[in-house]
Amino acid sequence: MTDGRRDQGFSVTPQRIGGDAGRPARRGRWTRRIGVALVAIAGLAIVAVGWFGPRIDQRPSLDTSFFATPVPLSTPSPRSTPSSTGIPGPTDLPRLTRPAGSTISGTLIYLDEAAMRGVDLTSGAAIEGPPTGMGRDAVIADPNDSGWTCVCFADGLVDGYALVDVRLVQIGSDLATLGSTPIGHLVGPRPSADGSQVISTDVDLSDDHRHGVLAWATRGTAGWKVTIEPLDVVGGNTGAAVELGTVAPPVPGPSVAPSAAALIDPAFVQDQYFDGPHVRVDPTGRVAFVWGTIQESRADGGTDLRAVAWRVALAADGSVGEARNAPELAATQPLCGTVGFAAADRLAWLCPHFPDATSAEVTWTVGGLDLEGRSIGEMRLADYTSCCFTDPIFDTANGVIYLWAATDLVAARIDIHRLTGEVVRFDPAAQAAPGGPAEGGTLPPVWRMPGSVSGRYGAGQIAGSADGSAIYALGFAPQVTSDRGMPPSLGVFVIDRSTLALLRRWAPAADYTGIAVLRDGLVYASGSPSVNFSGQTTPVQASVTIHRPADGAILLRVGQLGTSLPPLVIAR
Repeated sequence: MTDGRRDQGFSVTPQRIGGDAGRPARRGRWTRRIGVALVAIAGLAIVAVGWFGPRIDQRPSLDTSFFATPVPLSTPSPRSTPSSTGIPGPTDLPRLTRPAGSTISGTLIYLDEAAMRGVDLTSGAAIEGPPTGMGRDAVIADPNDSGWTCVCFADGLVDGYALVDVRLVQIGSDLATLGSTPIGHLVGPRPSADGSQVISTDVDLSDDHRHGVLAWATRGTAGWKVTIEPLDVVGGNTGAAVELGTVAPPVPGPSVAPSAAALIDPAFVQDQYFDGPHVRVDPTGRVAFVWGTIQESRADGGTDLRAVAWRVALAADGSVGEARNAPELAATQPLCGTVGFAAADRLAWLCPHFPDATSAEVTWTVGGLDLEGRSIGEMRLADYTSCCFTDPIFDTANGVIYLWAATDLVAARIDIHRLTGEVVRFDPAAQAAPGGPAEGGTLPPVWRMPGSVSGRYGAGQIAGSADGSAIYALGFAPQVTSDRGMPPSLGVFVIDRSTLALLRRWAPAADYTGIAVLRDGLVYASGSPSVNFSGQTTPVQASVTIHRPADGAILLRVGQLGTSLPPLVIAR
């Protein structure tokens, strides 16, 4: 841990950006097809940093006797050597590592790629929960901490046709399955021989987790048909299905080879992918936005795209009312992959902009819609050009977006109503840095992540503190210095929510890839398997380290959590 030492030789001056919030920006028709690939590369880069990221040569405040191979603070971390040489490497972490004086207890609940699981924080005993699909199923914590409800999807076949079975699974606080209620059978076409997708789903709920919208799309000869149903979580049922429309295949663009036959020959289309349906329900549960994009790859190497979006009114009981097209939302897709409600009355998105089809340089724009689906304008983040932002967090009480670029150490705060904000960049060597005037709203923050509840569990590379005073963000060095090709970690940056001052930094005790704050206020950092905090190969399993929010002191570390992915800690 850094012990709160301040770097008096470094300063940060917040810079205000935006300002012309009242005039909606005119969005031209974008044709940078190469941009989709670049965004995908940027996304993969940040995921790679997240899952296999890297660390600083500085010990955390944890008794090093718990480690098999402690490293003196003045000595660089050694590179791991293959066991075939006969030189021993680091051993796996203990199941529980508890510093002297730590009394933390309870149960750690997390998701891996296959199931919901738990660890008793007193005994270290593993608790097996029901199977879940990470990124597809929606695991929703009960408000009274009595357990969870999973909107769970299971694939199958009926008479040769694709089938998705949808169930509400009630899960107790001990991860026992208490009940399973079927709420729908979604039937699509016969699966193709090549295994390409024929049916896809999404689900989102209001903040009270009582009502929501189930959306699905099925592939047909005319395109992808998008359908929704109102979802009553408390009652355990769905309402009448409403077909929104069909996303037809895109018309080949002008870069297609100039052959009339090529324009109509189905064999010319090499691959078709449907990005969607995506659904976002506003925090009060009265409006939903649904959209999807067809992307087709052509034999000439080009890509054609077509997006369609809808605005759907929801009644107080969750039933579906009027549905109409939302062209302003469709115009942003698919480049604006980060979409969510930043306030009860503002759907916001984060979009990259490439100067030309061959440039990897990207600038970023924040924009959005009001609840009627009308554009509120957009603002560009001034003086910041980089490939990657992590998923932001939203303070829906004050209508503020907090952005973080993990390798550039850039933090931004955007007021979604005024479309103004500040951007700061931290020096990699700084332990603390001053901020600017206190802003960001006067109400206690209500933290929300972008995305639907199918992927919104509360663990990313940026998180808001339970008391609303701070932001926790994972930082990484821009250069690669490890044998795995991963950048070293710069630890956990603790940033003042109001001023964007860097308050302190915590050194990581593992290869931190995600950070979450649960209802107890403690900070949970997930560590990836097979890599240590210096980014070097080491035979350890995934882990979770629990930090005290006041000073970053380590209260407990849980090891031996699998060898595939970092655990995704969820609210309890």
